[in-house]
Amino acid sequence: MLFSVVIPTYNRAHLISDTIKSVLNQTYQNFEVIVVDDGSTDNTEEIVKSIESDKLFYYKRENSERGASRNYGLKVSKGDYINYFDSDDFMMTNHLQVAFDTISKYNYDLFHLGYNIIDDKGHLLKEFRYTSEVNDKLIAGNLLSINPMFLKRSIALENMFSENRAISGLEDWELWLRIAVKHPIKTVEIVTSSIINHEYRSVLQTEKDNLIARVISFKDLVVQNKAIVNYYNGKMHLFEESCLTYISLHLALTKKHRLSALNYMFKGILKNPLFIFKRRFLAIVKHCII
Repeated sequence: MLFSVVIPTYNRAHLISDTIKSVLNQTYQNFEVIVVDDGSTDNTEEIVKSIESDKLFYYKRENSERGASRNYGLKVSKGDYINYFDSDDFMMTNHLQVAFDTISKYNYDLFHLGYNIIDDKGHLLKEFRYTSEVNDKLIAGNLLSINPMFLKRSIALENMFSENRAISGLEDWELWLRIAVKHPIKTVEIVTSSIINHEYRSVLQTEKDNLIARVISFKDLVVQNKAIVNYYNGKMHLFEESCLTYISLHLALTKKHRLSALNYMFKGILKNPLFIFKRRFLAIVKHCII
């Protein structure tokens, strides 16, 4: 069984080498690594091409969008299963072996492994392990990371990422919602990858107006999808609350837009008063006060 690990990247020369090496260091060795450079202006190309491996393939395109780069990587890939992976994160040595064992045992077409979040010094911040299908929960928030998700090739080809720049950074959640309508998303508890919480993460670099515009565009796109609305009948208020409080949290994290953060938080509470019992509520309040 061949896995295709598709890594889109943009100006990650200082990070991508460690990511690629973590993939090449897998105990399960039947895979290919496809790096799709979305028009980097740093020395990403030089860094990638300096890594010697017959499993590594590099493609450079004009700058477009991360979803477009992932779709391109899928099209040139040859794997039976696709694993999209971010260029600034880390794959544990058992990542592909656990995926192979899961497919061999359960024959899942689509599944999500466990993952954790670490800081840039490797200290564990949080761990995520799911024990059941997550389809019904996705409307209330994106529980899933891109890195631990494995898709059978046919499903990946039928469900490609949106290439709409207006929802940049939210294209994975939009895809999971479209897929959830049609396929059960299975989960496996074993942790096999790490998201590195560093200062260069794109969402933390997004300006206030751009962040708000992206989330509102994403919200409008989803509520216009009749299949999603019908599947999550009676729960769309949870989705709208999640979008509004997503804006609130990220504005609060910047420490520069506290009044706007509180404004969007209250808008979210109007959509779902029970939001005040969620951890995100406490996080917003904390970052707005401290």
